[in-house]
Amino acid sequence: MASSAGAASPADPFAELVTWKFVGAAVWHTGTFALGAALWHLAAAPGSQLPRRALSPAGVLAAAALYATSLLVLAAQRRLLSSTDVPPVHAPRLGLHGRGWPSLLAARCCLRGRTARAALEALALYAACALSGAVGVRGLAGGGKGGGSPSWLLWYGVALGLAYAVGYLVRAKNVLSYPIVQRPRYYRVKQRLRAAARSAVALPTAALAAALAAPALLPPSWRGGGPPPLPGLAAAAAAWRAGALCAFVWTMAAHVLEVVFTEPVAFGGEGAPDATRALLAALRHPDPLIQDWALADLAAVAEGAPGAAARLASVFSDETGATGWVPLVRLCLQEVGDLNAVLSAGRAAPPAAGGAGGGAAGVRWNAALRPGGGGGGGAAAAPRREEVLAEWHARSRFYRAAWCLRALSGLAAASLSRDSFGVAQLSSPGLGDAAVGLLSAVAVLTAHVKAAAAASALRRPPPAAPPPLAPLLRLAGGGAAAAAPRAGLSAAAVDPAAAALLDVAKTAAYRVTTTFGPVLRGPVREAAAAAAKAGAAGAAGAVEVLEGLLKLEE
Repeated sequence: MASSAGAASPADPFAELVTWKFVGAAVWHTGTFALGAALWHLAAAPGSQLPRRALSPAGVLAAAALYATSLLVLAAQRRLLSSTDVPPVHAPRLGLHGRGWPSLLAARCCLRGRTARAALEALALYAACALSGAVGVRGLAGGGKGGGSPSWLLWYGVALGLAYAVGYLVRAKNVLSYPIVQRPRYYRVKQRLRAAARSAVALPTAALAAALAAPALLPPSWRGGGPPPLPGLAAAAAAWRAGALCAFVWTMAAHVLEVVFTEPVAFGGEGAPDATRALLAALRHPDPLIQDWALADLAAVAEGAPGAAARLASVFSDETGATGWVPLVRLCLQEVGDLNAVLSAGRAAPPAAGGAGGGAAGVRWNAALRPGGGGGGGAAAAPRREEVLAEWHARSRFYRAAWCLRALSGLAAASLSRDSFGVAQLSSPGLGDAAVGLLSAVAVLTAHVKAAAAASALRRPPPAAPPPLAPLLRLAGGGAAAAAPRAGLSAAAVDPAAAALLDVAKTAAYRVTTTFGPVLRGPVREAAAAAAKAGAAGAAGAVEVLEGLLKLEE
């Protein structure tokens, strides 16, 4: 690919795509802001001056200032968007064991990707939220008679913004969750209004409690030696109402970004002379978001999505396979091979002497780590680094691995009817390599799930206490990730992400075996022997998995 050093160079053909995605998110953010502001003014108490103030120059200026700063929050959240969670912090000497809440806070809120750029992006979110909170609360709550002192309103607004930013990062709301079924954008945005309403109640309440308690905790020299200045009831209520609108606007901005940036993208139009060129360029792009869109598009094309027949045929149109089958299959095999290697290393690590407390898995396969355990009490031993990385890899790269498994299965099955040049049989990697990649994934994932279940049966840790912020996180929409672990259940009873990937791998492998039948034995044995000699994880069990799947057809 060409270098992207020049600003005017067409090195990045997808920059316009990302820009228009953000513009679309900003347009929908404007609509949700208008909806929230209208409901906020309509919900004013009878006889209040608030509805009349909304149309005054000061009211319009306050709303415009909140909207302008909310765009800064939207831009900061856009910079943090990713399909993979940050790697866990595993430092046993510091008491950080990868699965506990201290490790979660350190990884997601402070260290991020262990790079200066990632840390600056997190700091930009903190600064944007603090600025938006201070401007919004001061403008919306500071104009009435009981609006409170400006300094206290600014303090409360900053506390509200920081509380939102910390909650946004610790709950991994920047990690995209791709839906299985794509529904219209309007429906998906409307579906998230309830969660935004919950956040609009919980966040201002927590920030108000912190803003009221913080002055009392300051040294007397910092507050002039007198009692801490506390606002009246009317001022606190006005500040809470202003904070509710700010929290609603920020939360809906995050939801709108996720809705827009998880919509499918088709690379290479139907009927284009080289339909796979744009797809290959996207797969090789350094931006992980563009890679994810390309992998999702490749999986849809390989599985015969409506309107993608010509694009699927172009994969096999080159006699050498250099512009279709070979690079696409190689990229998918590399992702599946990385998954197999990490899971095999985690399973081969010596098991910990004790268990780690845990709880229900989160909704986001690629974000939610089991809380508790590493930082919990009891005599449970800390998990080893390999185990933590295996669990994180299965969750963090769930979507990428699933897309690659589906793409390998679809391309291999489509080669039976569409490969008129014999590209899949004569190229390297070929049909046997693709089948071995699928079968080895089934073998590795099966062993990983069984090992986790067997380890959990040997240890019965005491019931773990719920994390201290569990009620607040549950109220704010944390869901199962903030739920307290149930008594009597082990942490590693089931790895949900690995179990879900195992279902995807079995379905993908079964599609290939039903398409080719026993004829697949020869290519698989040859490719499995070569892969095992190269040290590929799971290659030794590929033949056994194939025989098991073929028996299901008898």
